[in-house]
Amino acid sequence: MSRIARVVGMGLLTGLLFGAAMWYLNDDIWAGVIGGVAYGGVMAALMRNLWGSRAFKGLDRVQRKRVLRTMRRGEPMDDPELARPLVEQASAILAVPFSHMWLRIVFGLMFALGATGGILALVDGRTPGWSSVFLVLFALVMIFVVVPANGRQRARIAQSKQATESRWGGHPTGSHQSGIG
Repeated sequence: MSRIARVVGMGLLTGLLFGAAMWYLNDDIWAGVIGGVAYGGVMAALMRNLWGSRAFKGLDRVQRKRVLRTMRRGEPMDDPELARPLVEQASAILAVPFSHMWLRIVFGLMFALGATGGILALVDGRTPGWSSVFLVLFALVMIFVVVPANGRQRARIAQSKQATESRWGGHPTGSHQSGIG
C-alpha cells in the first residue's frame, strides 16, 4: 500500500470515528459530517509523516516490537540491523508537530467550552448535557495525564534516537533497506 493511501485511509478512519461521535453526542448528522471531515483532514495533515513511515518495511513482528520497546525505554539499539529502522521511526514520530503548549491551549478551550455549556444549563434550570460533562472530563484527563505522558515519551524517543546515532554513527546503515519513497 502506498504512503498516500495509508495517510488518506487513516484520515478517513479517524474522521469517520470522530464524526460518528459528534453525530451521537449532538444528535445532528451535519455536525458529525462537518466535524468528521475537518478532524480527519487535520489529523491526516499532522500525522502524515508518522502514518506514512516505511521504517518497518521488511521487518518481522519480533523485530518491530524490539525497535518499539527500545524507543519507549530511551535506550540505544544494540543490533546494527535494527539501528536504521529505529532512527527512521523515531524521526517520523518526532516530526509530528504536537507542541505541549498548543495541546494545553486546545484542551483548555475544550474544558472552557464544556464548563460554559454546563454552567449555562444549570443557570437555565436544566441538567448539563452529556456532551458538556464529557468535554470537561476529557479535557482534564488530556491536560493532566496524556499531555505530560506524551512529553516524557517523546523525550525517551529522542534520547533513544540520539544514543543509537551516537553508537552507530550519524546515519546507521545496518542491512535494512531504506523504505523512503
